[in-house]
Amino acid sequence: MKSVVLEFQFFIKFAKKSIMHNNSVIKLSKKALVENLNFLSETFGKNVTISSVVKGNAYGHGIAEFVSIANEFGINHFSAFDAEEAKIIHNTLGGKATVMIMGFISDSDLPWAIANGIQFYVFEKSRLQKAAKAAKKIGTKAKVHIEVETGMNRTGFDKKD
Repeated sequence: MKSVVLEFQFFIKFAKKSIMHNNSVIKLSKKALVENLNFLSETFGKNVTISSVVKGNAYGHGIAEFVSIANEFGINHFSAFDAEEAKIIHNTLGGKATVMIMGFISDSDLPWAIANGIQFYVFEKSRLQKAAKAAKKIGTKAKVHIEVETGMNRTGFDKKD
């Protein structure tokens, strides 16, 4: 199999001068991806959904480039940080994959996410109410994951909620 090579140019500003470095290359190897997927399949079995986390521009590899390759080899679930990343995945794959937003989703993006079957986390009552209201208005179910506070005192519903 042929490897796909993507080159990214990095710009560093120093003392009001722009210095371009083009000695950095990121390689997306189909062979390595297949080997990793085979390892995961052998370890966890074939009846497990693997969600490829592609937040942060697929960790610098390029969301559109990576999800295209991963989908070609059977990955059909992707997790993004926010709605902007989710839109890239959705548009790149034409809605052929499940997309989950793990982090931020604005109120204005709720209708888009719900209408397109995008899954997202709900960690407070007001967000759950807004999602339910948007889903009712659109006439479809919102695909939400309820985040529960487990003692880390970060985000999520408490027992009392």
